[in-house]
Amino acid sequence: MKYELVHRPKPIAIEIESRDFRRFGETGDVVLKSPSCNASGQLVNISMNGLLGRFHHHSALPGLFGKVAVGVRLHGEERIFKVYGTVVRIQIAGTDPDSEYIEFAVKFSGLIPQEKHELKALVHTLRGRARKCPYF
Repeated sequence: MKYELVHRPKPIAIEIESRDFRRFGETGDVVLKSPSCNASGQLVNISMNGLLGRFHHHSALPGLFGKVAVGVRLHGEERIFKVYGTVVRIQIAGTDPDSEYIEFAVKFSGLIPQEKHELKALVHTLRGRARKCPYF
């Protein structure tokens, strides 16, 4: 018996998000402080679990798994969100290997209840902004 393929199967693309919390792209300032550094940069994205920031490579920067104090101020906001975390990833910003910027992923740790509350309020604000601007 001979079988003919009537319709060619279409490829199935399934994207799996392995992150525990949704990340929100937002502009703002980030400061990373440790005994060996005091670096100022730009916020790339933030979630309940951590953030990604972009820093100039000439700055004194922390190393991988370095413990840092983090300060975040969103553009248009007066308050500064302060928390502690660990650098869990370091990467070149963008695709150009000669980029002048380096991105640092920081995972928040040791959040006290007040910090968790402030972070939830910050993320809630960003969630509201994301709904208003779904294409950004």
